[in-house]
Amino acid sequence: MNDLILSVKQAISNKNWFAALFLSLTLPDICGVMENPNKRNGDRYRCWYNKYLLQKYNNFTADDCWRLRNACLHDGSDNDTNMAFERVHFVEPKGNMVIHNNILNNVLQLQIDIFGVVQTKVTLLFSKIGDKP
Repeated sequence: MNDLILSVKQAISNKNWFAALFLSLTLPDICGVMENPNKRNGDRYRCWYNKYLLQKYNNFTADDCWRLRNACLHDGSDNDTNMAFERVHFVEPKGNMVIHNNILNNVLQLQIDIFGVVQTKVTLLFSKIGDKP
């Protein structure tokens, strides 16, 4: 788990935004299987997200994140017609300006470095308190 977290942090540090995004979107998959190995992939992803990440993204549901994960990883896209938003726009950091977790014209804006840091912090906390390393 530590290697995956380090990979996300390195991707952010190197401004490798696609790597940071794709790795961040898969962390709930990995943590979900650790917590609920007998559940189906999408079910455990959403269950883990609801338990550990929903409070960080009250506008971005577990189902939305699951659909975004699938759109990004399988289609190279930032939208799914069944998401609550028209699409999710990942913003690169620009100096001291923060554009994160807000909605503009039915587009959810997430700043990629903050998204990655939140995902890794929650994952690290989970791995420390979970039953498995």
